Amino acid sequence: MIKSIRNRYALTLNLYVGLIIIVLSYVLFNITSATIENIQSRNQVRLNEFVVERLNEVFSYNSDILKAESKRFISDSNDRDAISKNLQLVVDANNLFSSLVFINDDMIVSTDKNYDIEYEFYDVDSNSDIVISKPFYDSLDNEYYIGMSYDIEENDTYYGRLMGFIDLSEMNRTFSFFKSKGSSEAWITDSDGMVLSFYEENQQLRDISYKYEVLTDNSEFIVEEFWGNNHGSLFFSSKSEGIDYLLTYSVIENFPQWKVSILTEFEDVQIIARGLSKVILIAMLILIVLTIILSRLIASSAVKPIEILTKAVKTNSMAETTSDIERRSDEITVLFQSYNTMKFELDENSKNLEKQVLVRTKELEEANNELYNLATTDTLTGAMNRLQIINELESLIFNIDDIQNGQIAVLFIDLNNFKYYNDTFGHDIGDQLLIEVTKLLKSGVRESDYIGRYGGDQFIVLLPGGDEVVSNRVMKGIDIKLRNIENFKTYIEEWLDETVIITEEHRLGLSIGIAIYFKGSDENADEVIKRADEAMYIEKIKSKNRK
Repeated sequence: MIKSIRNRYALTLNLYVGLIIIVLSYVLFNITSATIENIQSRNQVRLNEFVVERLNEVFSYNSDILKAESKRFISDSNDRDAISKNLQLVVDANNLFSSLVFINDDMIVSTDKNYDIEYEFYDVDSNSDIVISKPFYDSLDNEYYIGMSYDIEENDTYYGRLMGFIDLSEMNRTFSFFKSKGSSEAWITDSDGMVLSFYEENQQLRDISYKYEVLTDNSEFIVEEFWGNNHGSLFFSSKSEGIDYLLTYSVIENFPQWKVSILTEFEDVQIIARGLSKVILIAMLILIVLTIILSRLIASSAVKPIEILTKAVKTNSMAETTSDIERRSDEITVLFQSYNTMKFELDENSKNLEKQVLVRTKELEEANNELYNLATTDTLTGAMNRLQIINELESLIFNIDDIQNGQIAVLFIDLNNFKYYNDTFGHDIGDQLLIEVTKLLKSGVRESDYIGRYGGDQFIVLLPGGDEVVSNRVMKGIDIKLRNIENFKTYIEEWLDETVIITEEHRLGLSIGIAIYFKGSDENADEVIKRADEAMYIEKIKSKNRK
């Protein structure tokens, strides 16, 4: 006698679920067996469609290749040697056609065949670019072929016809997978009822009617149905063989009334049914095993609270208090409550610690940012300091491949008469002028450009991707802006709160030297800046001479 409640509960559950599984398996098997014929028919129709899709893809691909390669012959349509070479190149490159022929009013050029063979083309839609020939026999290599023809025209000028020939034996590869499909047969027929391709090797062209004459006494009806519809399926019996058959067929859209046919013995259907019964039996056994396992899990629910608490301790998380645990009102409930209270207090302390760490981290980041700004920024003007602007130029040179035209324009700027303003109005006014000049320079360049104070009253502007034209445009724009504000005269009067007189001789101006760094140059940043500095001094001398 089974004394354990857990084991008795598990046994009862196993009996009930096992009975349900057996009944459902029996019903499922009978329903499946009753509909297996329709399932096989649908599967075979889908298989037909799959084969048709493959053949349509082959046709479209071959057609696209023929059209694309025809462009080779437009410029050389009268050069026999060039045409012969291009034909061989197409055959070697694509491996789709066994041979190619080019025909125009003056010549016929082929790769490796004698094309005195007579063949004719199907009647096809006049809108079609590609025309397909009827199958023909080549006695030279004892093979059957079909031809694909494309007229080469451009701007209403006819250059000739390009023809590609496909070995029908290559089409047999489409059906190679039928060798593992039991007694199934597959073939292709053309509009004249000739069988063009089999899954078996070394088949010859034969009239389609012979297939049905050996299978059924009612072959006329079968052939009539076959030619009367584009696609469909038929069940029929062969009295002489005592075998039932399923025939499915589908038309190939891209070919002129060609059809794919698949013939299957009903013995294959029965094999599928027997295989299905084995699958159902195995599934039933698996379900029974799962039922036994499930019943053991359900019977173990008595220890579930301890498992929950153990998991919570291992994962350092709150223990989930279920309604079953709350209803117990025993030591387990007290244990859950005590653990969750302790866990809550620990989590709160951890959160407070995390907040303090975040505050300290933020303060450290702000301090680091301030140190970085002090190290890279000119404290008076807010522009880059001398070291940083040189570093930026070195970085641009190192990454010159990322710059679109591989050029960097370097502008070296010196303030003319700045000493006069410093001596006349004081160093505070001089500092304000340096700040305003920095703003003026920033307003005259792009956001992606760089501005740095090189020292004293000298500035450097970097224009990634800039050339002589861009640099001169920037110089002119800055000069115009400087003139528009009367060389900061109004600013100085506002700062001093008095009227000032600045003669033309003491006008605050800019001398700008330009140096262009080109990709591939072996100059470093200092050498490029030196060239710009020298160009600036030349410009300053020219400016004094003009005065």
